[in-house]
Amino acid sequence: MRSDGVGIVLPLIMIGCVPFGVSSAFVALQLWSWFAVPAFRIAAPPPFLPIYCVFAIVGFLKSTRYVKDGKFDWEDAVISSLLNPGLLLLTGFVIHLVAIGFRG
Repeated sequence: MRSDGVGIVLPLIMIGCVPFGVSSAFVALQLWSWFAVPAFRIAAPPPFLPIYCVFAIVGFLKSTRYVKDGKFDWEDAVISSLLNPGLLLLTGFVIHLVAIGFRG
């Protein structure tokens, strides 16, 4: 006998851990290396696993907004979980290029 909550909880975990967690952790490390390392003169970015764990938890909580009327909206969840970090990376890259241009 399967519980009705399984159809909601498993997609929340899958969206939070895979597309949102991995892409957000990658973006966070890229932004860290572009901005925090030069600004604070830090030798290296933090390890991937702790940052991934934080973003996986955030992604799990964030993906609850894709539950509508007891059904999980896969299309919106996957597109949004990949598009949001991608747009943040693009914005950070543009700012990084502008900052490099002003430095010389």
